[in-house]
Order: sequence, then structure tokens, then C-alpha cells
Amino acid sequence: MVDHYKNRLSVYGYEMLPRFTSPKPFHNRVDSLMLLISRQCFNLHTLFIREKVSTSTVLLIARTAKNLRRLYVRRFAVIIRCDWPRHPEWTDEFYIWLRHMSRSYEVVEREVSQILGYKWNFLSDHDYKQLQVDVRIEY
Repeated sequence: MVDHYKNRLSVYGYEMLPRFTSPKPFHNRVDSLMLLISRQCFNLHTLFIREKVSTSTVLLIARTAKNLRRLYVRRFAVIIRCDWPRHPEWTDEFYIWLRHMSRSYEVVEREVSQILGYKWNFLSDHDYKQLQVDVRIEY
């Protein structure tokens, strides 16, 4: 998908709740795929994440996706943890920041709010189900 749509993809995700349980181990989850989408799709301005991801993944997505304006993440699906192995391109300071900021929902919400430039919060399942996006709107 990234190879075919990376130059045109502007909105990605699923609006409804999943009808399956998400795996808990890092290598079985969508963390790396969500980060790949946010890194490669330069026009991405809206991202929905309904599957299980870690708090560190949410922080990495917010920092990586340069044109991201709207990020919708279900709180129930977020695991409080930094389970990313240290990447060789990351500085020691960045990895310490990532591990430290991944320790609570409140800290992640504050950091993502600062990165995106507006008050950002994880969504309850009820709020997530109420979301509707018009894919024709340009940001």
C-alpha cells in the first residue's frame, strides 16, 4: 500500500471498532506498519489507529509524520510501554526521552499536544465510534 499510494495518501485508518482482538506482542502488532505509513506518506494529514499500539509508537508517529494534522487513537487499545528497540539513528537523548515520555497516558497526551499544536487526547471507544471523516477535505 505504501509503495502504491505514498504520494497521494492523505487519510488512513478504520472508523469503526475492530471485531477481533489485537495481539499483545510487539512483533505481532501494527506499530511498525503505522510508523512506516507516517514516515513514507508525506501527504498524510489524518490517521486513525484502532488496533493495539504502544505509547512510544504514538509519540514516534506524532514526531515522524510531518503533515499530520489529525491523529485519532483509541485509549483502550494503547499499551503503556516503550517496546521499540533502540534504532542506530537515534541519539541517546532521544531514546531516553522516548522511554521516559512513554510511561503514562497523560504525559503522552501532553507531548502529542505540543507536537501537533492543539489539545490532543486519546479517545474512548464511544468517542472513536462517533468519528466521521470527510476524505475530500484538504488540509
